[in-house]
This record gives sequence, C-alpha cells and structure tokens, in this order.
Amino acid sequence: MPDTDEYLKPSFLAVLDTDANYTEHLTAHISATHHHLTGAPEPPVPAYAPSFHPPTGYWTATEKALFFHALSAHSRLHPDLIAASIATKSTADVAVYLSFLRSSTTSSGAAIAHDLQTAAHEASAALVAIEEKQSARICAAEPACAQETDH
Repeated sequence: MPDTDEYLKPSFLAVLDTDANYTEHLTAHISATHHHLTGAPEPPVPAYAPSFHPPTGYWTATEKALFFHALSAHSRLHPDLIAASIATKSTADVAVYLSFLRSSTTSSGAAIAHDLQTAAHEASAALVAIEEKQSARICAAEPACAQETDH
C-alpha cells in the first residue's frame, strides 16, 4: 500500500462508476479534510481582505486564513494556541481580533442563539441507500487501484 492514498485523489475518483454529483462532493470533502488535517488553509471564496485593527495592527489575507483555520482547530478561549499557529501574531493580537469579531457579530445582529442552531440533521433512508451504493463501488475499486500504485 502506498504512503499516500492515491486511490482517493480526484483523478482516481473520476474513473469510478459513480454518480458525477457524488464524486464531485466526495472530492471536495477529501480536499477539505486534507487541508484541515495538514493545517494548510483552503483559499476562502471570496479571499479575505487585509485589514487594520488598532491597537495591534495590520492583518494580511494570509494571516486571516491561518487565523480561521487555527480557530477551527482550537477554542476561541486559547488565543495562545491560535497565535502559535499563525506565527506572525502575538497572543494579544489574536485576543484583540477575537474581541473585534465578537463585538462586530453582536452589534450587527448576525449572531445566532445556540438554542436555535440545529445540532444534527437526520438523513433519509433513500439518501443512506444512495451513499451505501456509491461507497460500495469505491470500496470495490480500492484493492485494484492500490495494486497499481504499489508497482
């Protein structure tokens, strides 16, 4: 078996006998998971705009991307871990930026109360059946592809 999962790359998924929409969503999911696990932020759409937040300073688009990735991995209650992930910002810089985001959200009314957020969605039996059928096709193709990439 190769060190990397070549058989899960989009080039492999394109040749599978699966639904095109399923393959597209699976490819996006694999990419997002890869970016999350490796710490490489995916480029946001649209890109983050640079900004200045006194008294700590200027935030570049790259720093913002690293900030939001670190925020997804660490709690907002640990600005030290977020700052360590960014490397160009101090804990104080991160704390000020978190405070700015919190105050902007509450003043704009964009915050959603926790009790109004749905914790999970239940998938229908038909959707589960489609998922099972598509994943069975991928599982059936994995051994053959693994042998090809071993050679």
